[in-house]
Amino acid sequence: MKKYKGKIIDSDLEGGCRLFKTEDGRVFQLDGIDSSSCPAEETVVIEGFENKNMMGIAMVGPVLTAKKINRRIK
Repeated sequence: MKKYKGKIIDSDLEGGCRLFKTEDGRVFQLDGIDSSSCPAEETVVIEGFENKNMMGIAMVGPVLTAKKINRRIK
């Protein structure tokens, strides 16, 4: 499984949704894990995969199916 480093961001699109912006600027919709325990703008590492067979309602970018979020970044 691939690791993605970036920040959880809150968006006002479609009534509000949480997104993940990687260090290289890619933006993903999150699926598969509850990110509500992560404060917005916190740097995290997400283990997961880009789900090319899924589309989200906010239509802001590809869907990242997350299996694990690591909040303790050094």
